[in-house]
Amino acid sequence: MAIGTLSEPFLAVSGLTAASAALLSLPRLPHTLRIARTWYPFAWSTLYCAGLAVGLAVLYTSPGAAWRRAQRPPREFSARRLARDWVHIWDTVLSQWAYLGAAAAGVLLGFTLALARTRTRADAPAARRPGLPPPAARLLLILPVPLLVLSSLAVAHGLRMGYGGNGWTYARTWTSFLIPYLATLTLYGALIGHRASRHTRTPATLHPRRVVPLLAGTFTLLALAALIPAAQQLTTQTVTRAARWDVQDARIRAEAARGAGSVTYQAMPIGSLAEPYFSRHEGKDWVGPCTARYYQVQQIHRPLGDG
Repeated sequence: MAIGTLSEPFLAVSGLTAASAALLSLPRLPHTLRIARTWYPFAWSTLYCAGLAVGLAVLYTSPGAAWRRAQRPPREFSARRLARDWVHIWDTVLSQWAYLGAAAAGVLLGFTLALARTRTRADAPAARRPGLPPPAARLLLILPVPLLVLSSLAVAHGLRMGYGGNGWTYARTWTSFLIPYLATLTLYGALIGHRASRHTRTPATLHPRRVVPLLAGTFTLLALAALIPAAQQLTTQTVTRAARWDVQDARIRAEAARGAGSVTYQAMPIGSLAEPYFSRHEGKDWVGPCTARYYQVQQIHRPLGDG
């Protein structure tokens, strides 16, 4: 239940995944599509979905959600605008080539596991376990793609309904489907690495056998290196903001201790997080009253000469 209260985007993505798992784990499916042989996977997936439903009820009836719905009346659904937001999101995601490092890491992982499995079989041959029926295996291979499409559409729809036309820019909510996206890239990369290992086991292919993990490892390191400048910039901004915030925090607490009812607060935005004065309409600025309540003063105001 607690997981269902994290956020609407996470709930949508998690619910789609769990519902798909419940359907696929039905033991009474046709033999060619049967994945589970007992009712345990279906029961656990169903219980997870029930917990999400309870969490959604708690989240939807919370005072914060009611206040947000009152501030932002329901908007008309527009398939064209939703598609435009969805394209904007994926255009931003796909332009970040560093995400492909997950696929490269998957290739390296699949290649390594295949080689280790080959050596284990050579040392102690064991009876081969029956695998999934080919139709079920193909379904599991293809399923992550439509799940990602539907999940990202659900996130885009929730952002548009909750935050309007620029809701898709709230990138922190994309994490709900970006984690499954990275997991899917890693999985497909591992399958490619496993297949590449199977085709590079003869003496004639000894050189490619060394090249594949070398290329995959190199690309993984390059992808990680591409993230370093952004991480350094964020670290610098965070440290600078923390120092400024500590100074301001000490000043406000000192003024509040002297009995001041209204204090000056300088907004210090970082990471697109909400700060006081984020809205031109005072009634919608819920951060300002929260900040005043935190410092136990009547109100906060902008510095002189600031907007």
